[in-house]
Amino acid sequence: MPIKPNKPGRPVAIAPSKDDRRRVELGIAAGVSQAALAALLNVSRRTFGRVFAKEIELGHAKTTVEMLLALFRAASRGNVAAAKAMLVFVQRSKPDPERVVDRWAGLADRIHGARSGVLPEPEILKLDS
Repeated sequence: MPIKPNKPGRPVAIAPSKDDRRRVELGIAAGVSQAALAALLNVSRRTFGRVFAKEIELGHAKTTVEMLLALFRAASRGNVAAAKAMLVFVQRSKPDPERVVDRWAGLADRIHGARSGVLPEPEILKLDS
């Protein structure tokens, strides 16, 4: 994004390039803070949030899907390393039904127990030895 000279009056509207938008998507996907990205682009945090709202919201998902597509294409061409990487990624992202916890049900039980004066027993973790 070209830096405009500071002049008195209303600030010049910024027009981010495709490269700027892609950098923001990659930065968001990598976990870089919005404040740091705004500073790198030499805009205020508020302006950054307004101008790059779509990239902030979808940057992580878009980058992840693009990487999966690239891995899929490489695996389809016979690249074993890409096939293994994709398999690991898919297995890690697949929810395990035994590990899924319904947080809202637990919260509702606690609230109901607190209102009735009877609190549920605390859960004790049992370790197999």
